[in-house]
Amino acid sequence: MEFILEQQAIFSADIQELKESAKKNDEQIALHTQQIGVLTDLVGRLAQASMVVVERIDRLADRVDRLTDRLDRFLAQSGDGRER
Repeated sequence: MEFILEQQAIFSADIQELKESAKKNDEQIALHTQQIGVLTDLVGRLAQASMVVVERIDRLADRVDRLTDRLDRFLAQSGDGRER
């Protein structure tokens, strides 16, 4: 009988330890869930910002191309006024 009571006490202590461990795990999972939400939001904002940057770079590239064309025409006409 003493053996059974001793085993039951050990089992009860183990169960209590597992409950405490599960509570800590639940707290960590809640924290990680919140952190994942924050990271997901940041990734979304970064994706939107990168799209804006790409659009601006495309517009800038177009403007550079137009400016290059104008400069080429100007240089071709410089000097004697004839295109070369």
